[in-house]
Amino acid sequence: MEIKLTVGNARLDFTDATVVHDLLTIDVDLGIGGDLLLTTRPGIVVVADDVVVRMGDLRVRPPQQDPEFPVDLRIEVTGKLRGGDLVVRYPRGSH
Repeated sequence: MEIKLTVGNARLDFTDATVVHDLLTIDVDLGIGGDLLLTTRPGIVVVADDVVVRMGDLRVRPPQQDPEFPVDLRIEVTGKLRGGDLVVRYPRGSH
């Protein structure tokens, strides 16, 4: 999946996603004012180690993975932040 944003926001909500693959790669290019919010649930892990941050914020909180929830989906985020923010969060009350 490729997401390119400038002066606009996008939200991807995976809380009720039906997972049929174990890996999703998202390549981002977030310009000034282009913010991306990913909302996940237990069983989905987001890794953003390969995102280059020039300007903007990268906030990926590690999940508090419960052993009852095996990892169903790994989301690997790559690309660059050129002024936009990438935030990963979990539904309120999920931890």
